[in-house]
Order: sequence, then C-alpha cells, then structure tokens
Amino acid sequence: PYTRWLGFWLDPRLTFRHHVRVMTTRAISRVQAFRMLANTIRGMSVKAARTIYLSNILSVLTFG
Repeated sequence: PYTRWLGFWLDPRLTFRHHVRVMTTRAISRVQAFRMLANTIRGMSVKAARTIYLSNILSVLTFG
C-alpha cells in the first residue's frame, strides 16, 4: 500500500516510516561496500575516500 511520488515513499498515514526504512537500508548497504574498499591495510587515500563518501553515501541520505 505504499506509493512512490517524486522520489518519496508515502504510506496512507503520511508518516514517512517506509521512506526512512528504504533510504536507511540503501545507505547502510553503501556504507558496507565503502568499508570494504577503505580498509586500513591496503586502503585508499583520504581524498579518494572523501570523494566516494560525498558522491555515494551522502547523496543517498540527502536526495534519496
């Protein structure tokens, strides 16, 4: 019974719980992938990690 409208998941009571759940799941999966790439032994530079964070993880939290 959820409707997607302009990128938001709406439930009948307009509580946005489903939307928050979907966006949280999406962000967590990207954080887990990021953690595999940015390990401490043979990881990436801080600049590259920041770029990946800003372009992937923060964009999901901000724009969906």
